[in-house]
Amino acid sequence: MGLRDIDLSVTKALVPERAATASRKSKIDKYDNISNLNSLEFQPLVFETTGRIEHHTLQFFHKIIAHMAKDNEMLRSNYPAYWVGRISFCLQKYMALAIINRTTSINADMTVESNYDLSDRFIIDNHFMH
Repeated sequence: MGLRDIDLSVTKALVPERAATASRKSKIDKYDNISNLNSLEFQPLVFETTGRIEHHTLQFFHKIIAHMAKDNEMLRSNYPAYWVGRISFCLQKYMALAIINRTTSINADMTVESNYDLSDRFIIDNHFMH
């Protein structure tokens, strides 16, 4: 599904999990058949860019947590927050890296330094002096 195939109206944008549902369907269409041919069950993991977890993914997540915790109620109550935190951190980290990489490719050498706002060399090279 390409960007042109998606209706980005405000009304549709306000529908919860609309993008996640479309992404889940796309992943299933792409991988389910090959999984079945190899006697595997395919379960797409879908997270929205805001961090919201698609409801099928959340159900699967809780099933995994229950399996990991077995009969330990302490683990069963602590695992969800721990693993959601880890997943959230990873998503945020790689979204930030994607933004930095895209910015670097657009701005070329203007974003080479990690904190270029504070770099005297950046200011001098880009004539921000008044």
